[in-house]
Amino acid sequence: SGLTPRQVRDWKRTFRRFVQTLTVRHGRRLVLKSPPHTARVPALLELFPDARFVHLVRDPYVLFASTCHLWRSLARKHGLQTPRPEVTRE
Repeated sequence: SGLTPRQVRDWKRTFRRFVQTLTVRHGRRLVLKSPPHTARVPALLELFPDARFVHLVRDPYVLFASTCHLWRSLARKHGLQTPRPEVTRE
């Protein structure tokens, strides 16, 4: 992972606290949909041995178009300048 044992320990402690805070606040099962967690399955199982994982697969062409639309929408709403068409075209 490129992290020192201390960094891994600190990450696990912080992540556990984050998950516990969300779980207590909302009082229901937590669903994490962050793609980087795909590479963290072994660490997540250490922290949460009863965790369940769902592997979703999407059509890459639909996903690409959806991501382009997302970035265009974000640029229009939150951008500080008008995006160039060649950067945001599909």
